[in-house]
Amino acid sequence: MSRTSRREFLLLGVAAGAASATPPMSVSLLPIYNKKYPPVAQEFLDAASAALEKTYIVKVNICEPEFYEGACDGNAVLQFLSTRSGRVMAAISAPVRAPVRFGVKTEIMDVSGWADIPNDDRERPRGSVITTFGLWNITGEATAALGVVAIHELGHNFGAWDCRDNACYMNDKIHVDRGLLARGFCQKHKDLLWQYLR
Repeated sequence: MSRTSRREFLLLGVAAGAASATPPMSVSLLPIYNKKYPPVAQEFLDAASAALEKTYIVKVNICEPEFYEGACDGNAVLQFLSTRSGRVMAAISAPVRAPVRFGVKTEIMDVSGWADIPNDDRERPRGSVITTFGLWNITGEATAALGVVAIHELGHNFGAWDCRDNACYMNDKIHVDRGLLARGFCQKHKDLLWQYLR
C-alpha cells in the first residue's frame, strides 16, 4: 500500500479546488491604514493589481481604504481579514512583523508580505498582506518589487510553499530594497500552480 505525502495531498487538494472554480476568480485588494501610516498610494495598488492579473487567472478589485486599529503583525492583519468572504489581500504602508523561529528561540522580523497556506487546520486561507514599507519612491523598480511580493503571497494562498530557487517568485528572500527580484516560477511551482496561471 502506498502512502501519500503531505505535499502530494496538498497538491491534490489544490487541484480539486481549482477544478471546481470558474475562472477568473476574484481577489479583493484592500488598502488598510492607521494613525501613523497613510493608505498605500494608488500607483502601488495599480502595480500590485496588474502583476496579479498578468500572472494569475484572477480579477482584482481595488477596495476603498479602511482604517485598521490592530497590531502591524502579519497574523493580526490576517485575523482582521478572516471574516471577509472571498480572497482578500491587504496592502499597508506600515512595517509588517512576523515571528521567525531560530531553533528554540522565536524572533520578530519585518517582512514584505505575509500569507496563509491551506493546511489541515485551515483549509480556507484568511488572506494575505503586502507592505510598501521600505519602498521609499514610487518608481518602476519599487512598483515592480511590490508586484513580485503580491504574486508571492497570493501563491501561498493557492497552496505554494517557499522555494530555495532564487529565480522563483516563491523564493522566501525577496530583496525589495536591493532589487533582487524573480521573474517567474520554477518548474515545481509551475506544476503546482498551473491551474491558476495565465
